[in-house]
Amino acid sequence: NIGFGSMISADRVIAALSPDSAPVKRMVSKAKASCDDVEFCAVDATRAEEAFLCDVVKTAIESGAFTVKEIRRTQKPKQPAPPFTTATLQQEASRKLGFQTQRIMKVAQELYEGINLGSANGGVQGLITYMRTDSLRLSDEAMAAAASFIKNRYGKEYYYGKFHTFKTKSGAQDAHEAIRPTHVELDPEKIRDSLTKEQYRLYKLIWSRFLASQMASAVYDTVSIDTECAGHIFRSS
Repeated sequence: NIGFGSMISADRVIAALSPDSAPVKRMVSKAKASCDDVEFCAVDATRAEEAFLCDVVKTAIESGAFTVKEIRRTQKPKQPAPPFTTATLQQEASRKLGFQTQRIMKVAQELYEGINLGSANGGVQGLITYMRTDSLRLSDEAMAAAASFIKNRYGKEYYYGKFHTFKTKSGAQDAHEAIRPTHVELDPEKIRDSLTKEQYRLYKLIWSRFLASQMASAVYDTVSIDTECAGHIFRSS
């Protein structure tokens, strides 16, 4: 379903009501009433009054024709998220992977201590930096490696353009870097056969978040449409 917002002036609603109708002159913005798939912004009305207003507008538009008044197309950039701290890793791994906190930290410990990747990939390798940190700091070497990887694999237009640094919260422990892969060139698919399912999923989450933090902002195309019916303006986006 597509939600629409209808901005209804007090004068217009009052004019549509009979003198015997419920008191609706007492109206201020921000109260909301919903009617089927249409959401109406009413003004400081009781629930009964909101429902009544909803019925008034619904009745007015039921047999009316909708006319498109304006179409607006815009682009909205979205900055990449910072690399993980312990807290954000736990939140994301819980939300995306369904891992419990204890499991997250156990698997992260395994990735930190080292996994045997075979002679072709350097033998036993610690795959992530220390997983207990509040810092968003990244080393220049790590950011340089990410820049090279992004430009070589995806193209220079996908790179942020410079080292993308993030400010650590005041008072946070900064002894260790943010959680990141130790070698960005060890992408998850390349070493998947050497990892357990849980190790692979958590490593991929950490690797992807780090790499994304050094990439250009995502750009989203948005469309907003205003339509009119019976004197009411509806907006969908």
